[in-house]
Amino acid sequence: MRLLVLSLLALFCANSYACPDSCTCDLKLKAVTCPGVDYQGLLAVVANLSTDTTTLTIGSPVGNASVTFLSNDTFIGITAKGLTSLTLCSTGLLTIDDHALQPLKKLTSITLTGNPLTNISRNLIVDNPSLTELAITKSPNLQTFSSIAGGENLKSLDLSNNGISTIPNASFNGLDQLTTLNLANNKFDVIGAGMFQGIDDTLLDLNLSQLTPPKTVQTKPFELLHSLTSLKFAGIVNKTFSAMIFSGLTALQRLDVSNNGLTEIPFEAMGQFSAVLTELVADDNKVIILKAIAFEQLQKLDHLSLERNGLKEIKPGPFHANPKLAYISLKGNNLTSIPTKMFAHLPQLKELDLSGCGLENLETDTFAGAANLTSLNLAGSVLANITSGPFDPLVSLSTLDLSYSSVRSIEPGAFGALKALNEINLDMNLLEGISDDLLRMFKDNNVTVIMGHNLWDCSCEGMEKTKDFLEQSNYTTPIICSSPEELKGRDVADIAKNQICYGPNITNCCHVDLRAELGETLTFFCNVTGSPQPDITYHEISGNPLPRNRTKFSADKTMVTVYNVTNQNNGNFTCFAGNTYGNITNYFELFVLTPEPTMEPAKPYKEGSLTWIILGVAIAVVFIVTVIGLIVYFVRKRDRNPTELLVNSMENNIP
Repeated sequence: MRLLVLSLLALFCANSYACPDSCTCDLKLKAVTCPGVDYQGLLAVVANLSTDTTTLTIGSPVGNASVTFLSNDTFIGITAKGLTSLTLCSTGLLTIDDHALQPLKKLTSITLTGNPLTNISRNLIVDNPSLTELAITKSPNLQTFSSIAGGENLKSLDLSNNGISTIPNASFNGLDQLTTLNLANNKFDVIGAGMFQGIDDTLLDLNLSQLTPPKTVQTKPFELLHSLTSLKFAGIVNKTFSAMIFSGLTALQRLDVSNNGLTEIPFEAMGQFSAVLTELVADDNKVIILKAIAFEQLQKLDHLSLERNGLKEIKPGPFHANPKLAYISLKGNNLTSIPTKMFAHLPQLKELDLSGCGLENLETDTFAGAANLTSLNLAGSVLANITSGPFDPLVSLSTLDLSYSSVRSIEPGAFGALKALNEINLDMNLLEGISDDLLRMFKDNNVTVIMGHNLWDCSCEGMEKTKDFLEQSNYTTPIICSSPEELKGRDVADIAKNQICYGPNITNCCHVDLRAELGETLTFFCNVTGSPQPDITYHEISGNPLPRNRTKFSADKTMVTVYNVTNQNNGNFTCFAGNTYGNITNYFELFVLTPEPTMEPAKPYKEGSLTWIILGVAIAVVFIVTVIGLIVYFVRKRDRNPTELLVNSMENNIP
């Protein structure tokens, strides 16, 4: 008997939790997803679902399924009688029979998305009285929507991203419980009050944002929607709203007028609900200047978004009339600076987004009065140096984003007042490391830190602090080395400390003889390597110390030059190098040599002396020739006959 009970129990469990072929099942959520089935596969799935399945999804965004129609017989054999949610996503669905969903009595949600539907049967949900949510989206061939029967309990209808150009008047009659209607991104020719007949007393949330502006917007399209509290009206007009366009919206609390080419906020058109409006979104317009007390009519405003407007200037005190503001986003504007004390009258401000504005400086009182701010986004600023002072008022700040802000340095104490800080993002900046001040703060406050992509210095000096940071802080992104070159691009976590930190080594170790002649200049080296860079000192062992007035050291003390060496420099001395990881000594012995005496070389002739030499030689030659000539003359004269000389003399004397 016991064996029979166990067998039946096993059979029951197997049947209850069996997952159909080609599907995935989430037992906890009781959900079945079948991304690639065709129609026959769908029939098999329907017949083999676990009885407790509540959610069935056929198809996927990639469009591998092929279920082009749903007939009245498709779900007759379903085993999961309690199915509450059905989705057909990109299955190629073209047609649905009027009563195809009749067996699914407990359905509360139907989603038909990404299919080539051309029309919606009026009786699509007539057999599903429990249905509260219906979404028919991303069907570009769906051009019209007419009335739908059986939706008395329907609360949400999504018809976004279709090709609907026309919704006849009173098409939503009978949808007595409808509170949310999404008509975004269709191709309406006309937007008018008749579209909303039948739901004027129940509709709370309407999305009419369009990618293509309608051809016509009637003067008072919302005059029947007295209960509407939320309206998305983006991409509808170009530059201006008529003064009566929001007529009838006396209960409106949230308004989105993004992407309408507005050059200023349409306060005149917002007059009927300005006293109750709490949220205003005006992104992607052309509001260039924000005036002083710009939102004085919206005294209950607590959420403001003016993203990507090209905003260049904010006059002082724009929010002085809005003490309830809790969220402000000025993201993606062209604000290089903002007025001081701009948030001084906002005691309830919790979130502030100034990302992508290119802020270049923060003054000491930029955030004065924002003591309750919990989230501040300054990503995309140009703040080379984070100074102490600007962040001091932010005693409640929990999240700070300074990523992509060109930050090179952070002054000690810059974040000292941020005792409530839980997360800081300093990623994609130009920081070379982390200071002791920041490391201590992050550790003491258990701050989650994002700052992996910076100019991390992975030399030994920088690595010691970096390793301490990794060990003592909560960091969420890899720390990537920027220098030295051999470690560039590597994750700090993968680098052992002894790979880059080591004791000194001397290449010409360990005993060196030095010789220099008396009066010469001597240069020698103590080539030391090590990480961190070792300290080098020189000490005499014997003899006199190196003369201070005649000795010069290089900046790193590895090269020594001694001028005009004397005999007193003879002796032994050491080069001592040390760092945290060790030390080493190199020994030097200096011999001063006395040179042998040498003859003084002849002085060279000065320039121009050659002419005088030649002239002197010529005079000497002439003198010598003259002397020789005279000598020859007198010798010859002396050697003549005396008689001949007498006769010649007598003849010369005869009258």
